[in-house]
Amino acid sequence: RLVKVTVDCGREIYQEMSLSWRTLKFVTPKRLASVVAGAGGLVCAQTAYLQSTYVPLPRPSGGATHGVELWQESNADQHSSFSEEQSLVERLRSTREVSTRRRNVLIIGDSLVVGIGCKEAPVMPQIICKRLANLLKVDVSWKALGVNGGDVRTIHKNVLETVKKFQSEQEDALHSTAQTSGLHASMVVQQDGSPVATTRSMADAQLSKQPQVKVDAVVVLCGLNDLKRIFMGRTSKVFKQDLHNFIADLKAQVGEECIIFLPAIPLEETRLPEPLKTAAVRLSQIFDEEKRCMATQQPWIHFIPKPAIEIWRKAKERCGEIVAGDGVHPNEEGYKVFAEYIGQEMAQLFRKLDPAADGNRQAAPLQRMLSSVISVHQEIRQVEVR
Repeated sequence: RLVKVTVDCGREIYQEMSLSWRTLKFVTPKRLASVVAGAGGLVCAQTAYLQSTYVPLPRPSGGATHGVELWQESNADQHSSFSEEQSLVERLRSTREVSTRRRNVLIIGDSLVVGIGCKEAPVMPQIICKRLANLLKVDVSWKALGVNGGDVRTIHKNVLETVKKFQSEQEDALHSTAQTSGLHASMVVQQDGSPVATTRSMADAQLSKQPQVKVDAVVVLCGLNDLKRIFMGRTSKVFKQDLHNFIADLKAQVGEECIIFLPAIPLEETRLPEPLKTAAVRLSQIFDEEKRCMATQQPWIHFIPKPAIEIWRKAKERCGEIVAGDGVHPNEEGYKVFAEYIGQEMAQLFRKLDPAADGNRQAAPLQRMLSSVISVHQEIRQVEVR
């Protein structure tokens, strides 16, 4: 009962504490010590209460663990049908450019990768790679390795073997539905191996088979569950060492050319009570700072800062709610906003490191050649008709 009363009074006490901090000239050492002690006790009480009453959200349905985001270029005025010439373009492009247009991406992490808070999964990995495919104009093969409730140690223990399997797998040949004319389409594969949606014909899929032996990027979403264990001794320094050990083993597996992305975890939009929310945000910033420091020490690690407040504000104006029912995890819209932001940051780095990574620049010479072939072919057909 005392804990519940403490939680209910949290907002009023927090406002009084905030006022005290803004008027430091009136704060005596004794009062300052009492405020700090009261804040710490209140945060501990709120944490204990939430942990005892928290009801975990169910795992999302769907169970997709990997897929391929296919980027296809077509004329916007000819979406309704594909001419024979356009089909020729697509077949030639798939055979000529598949090796340069494919990116292999691993999305590793905790419940954010699993998709807790959504009805269907995987929202985060698929949207990240869909955004990356659209911006770079490349096909992106992805695999999601999520450990629900996992801290860095648990993730480290559970995913490395799967990473090895991902590198040794051959390109899946399940690109077997009718050819479409959209600018972008995707194919995801469920745990039972059945395809959900594809875009290329079987003939095109057979032409574009390539071994997946190279991982271009790994996104590691972690830190929240380590933060939850801070009262068990999982301080930011412990988190730093655990993350260093995991990244070292992961890097040894994926190779020197792979870029590892460490996004900051935004907690500003959660519905935690005050002052617990402010404490969680501040502590998460300390944990994220360890990621940033690691990125400054290794050129192949890239830190992605939190999305700007303006991004979340626009999302809430557009959709209303971006947090799931538990007040902690994002809902579908929240995942979409965060994932698209990460994909955009990844694309910017790829372009910076390799300007030729933009599919437009790679495809331009071939596109001009194909356009010439199509023009000649159309002229021949017109002569035949006459």
